[in-house]
Amino acid sequence: MQCPTSTSWLRALLLLIAVLTVSGGTQAQGLESALSPGKMSSAHAKWEDDCSACHVRFDRAGQDRLCADCHKDVRQDMRQRTGYHGRLQPQACRSCHTEHKGRDGRIVALDAKRFDHAQTDYPLKGAHRKAECDDCHRAGRKHREAPTDCNACHRQDDVHKGSLGAACADCHTEASWKQARFDHDKTRFALTGRHAQADCADC
Repeated sequence: MQCPTSTSWLRALLLLIAVLTVSGGTQAQGLESALSPGKMSSAHAKWEDDCSACHVRFDRAGQDRLCADCHKDVRQDMRQRTGYHGRLQPQACRSCHTEHKGRDGRIVALDAKRFDHAQTDYPLKGAHRKAECDDCHRAGRKHREAPTDCNACHRQDDVHKGSLGAACADCHTEASWKQARFDHDKTRFALTGRHAQADCADC
């Protein structure tokens, strides 16, 4: 025999679902959207009325599959074990990413001071450890889109004006841009005799 209270509650719930489904004129509203915890971020706003774009009923892991279907670059990193996401221990996307906090809500709460850049494809070494995040990561761009080639940041420091190519790391170290290692033996003018003692600025 069923408890009258639980039967009443079930009837009320079914009635609520029926009312929500047929109400609203031409824009029918399901139970999920009625119980939505809040507005979506501007990046995901176009799916605000389509819960199934991000959620699978009774399958929380299904949400991760749907995230990966849209974020193909992240899915590729995870498969190839590259990039930040590829180096993380497997976990649910919602462990780090949150939604329904409004149009201006931050989808990821990134603690820049505690972030371990060694887990990315570009570990910070030397003077790069002192760089501010905004020096490389531009507003409105994905973090993965930050440049990794020397010229992107040091073009104005290049006294060679590009004449020696873009393989700056062949001579320059990350400790300091001005600290350079150069092997004159690999040039057309190997230094021998007294030339080996000459200062670079002499020539």
